[in-house]
Amino acid sequence: MAEDPLAWQIGPEVVVQTPACSPVRPFMDTVFSLARVDLVEKPRYSVLLDAEELRNGALQVLADEMPVFRIERPEDGPPVIEKIFAHYCARMCVEYAVFHAAALRINGKGLLLPAERGSGKSTLCHFLTRRGFEYLGDDLIFIHLDTLDLHAFPKAITLKSGAFDFVPEEATYQDAVRGEVRYYTPTVGGNASFMYKDLKLVVLPNYTHDGINQTRQVLPEIIALSMVQQTFGGLERDERTLDAISRFSEKPAYMIEYAHQDFAETAIRRLMGEPQL
Repeated sequence: MAEDPLAWQIGPEVVVQTPACSPVRPFMDTVFSLARVDLVEKPRYSVLLDAEELRNGALQVLADEMPVFRIERPEDGPPVIEKIFAHYCARMCVEYAVFHAAALRINGKGLLLPAERGSGKSTLCHFLTRRGFEYLGDDLIFIHLDTLDLHAFPKAITLKSGAFDFVPEEATYQDAVRGEVRYYTPTVGGNASFMYKDLKLVVLPNYTHDGINQTRQVLPEIIALSMVQQTFGGLERDERTLDAISRFSEKPAYMIEYAHQDFAETAIRRLMGEPQL
């Protein structure tokens, strides 16, 4: 008798399943172990993922038994899976605005970090999750266009080679664009969400190499511009996206430039009214 497939809820309405013995299962576990679920009801969008090994050792990946892409080497697998399903979730979750941002929570209070790649937000996420913050995601955040609730994209934290000196040794994979990457799964986090009213702080992080540590408040229009720039699919995706951005720009917001992660943590805790460790 065939075993029931394993399932990962990788978006608010998206589930990926694989046979337990599938060669893509290790890749899903590397990237999405936080998202493992036991299905109790049929999701809105579900994909059965599997793969066939080709003669040259590459994998032909199948989605619902249809060939969709290839993974040439095992070290390519997790980055390819990460990229494919980030785009898939963003495209499928039509009732959500999707932003390139990180989000965390502590004691029921939410923190949003919309930022460009290279800002240090993923490295900061890794640091904060080891200091008591609950992790929602370091890359995509889904905001429901009616309720404004924030939903996780519960993949592992992806760190590029520039951050390797600050984190424990882990398996290294090869991304075609980002180069060497590693995946770190926080112990606290998963398919979490929080309501708009519980979002207490928006931070624009900026890791600096020149020793600067400073915090400054930013105007609502700066936050609005940042969120427009980090919107997946553009404002034409849904006319309600601009309304959501306007509401989020009303939240207290600061830019934190930091050369040391403990400075950023201290500033964030102070701004969120949390005790210092």
